[in-house]
Amino acid sequence: MADKIGVSRDLLSNYEQGRTHLTDETIIRLAMALKVSADELLGIKSNKEPESEKTSLRFLRRLAIIETFPEAKKKRILRNLDDAIEASTTV
Repeated sequence: MADKIGVSRDLLSNYEQGRTHLTDETIIRLAMALKVSADELLGIKSNKEPESEKTSLRFLRRLAIIETFPEAKKKRILRNLDDAIEASTTV
């Protein structure tokens, strides 16, 4: 890890043991090496999105794709969506 973030092993050990504070640049390098955000590394934000956020993002991506379709195709899709919504709310 020390090689990946460009510090000596002794310095990395000092970071791990809490004898030396991380610099902003070192936090960024660690986050990049570990493929996480700096917030996740510092425990500010979870690396896992709640399932509802994943679902919402997936839905929004699909809507963006639908927006690129010709009007007739968009209307068919929206009609089908309206029918599905109506069917699920009347059950």
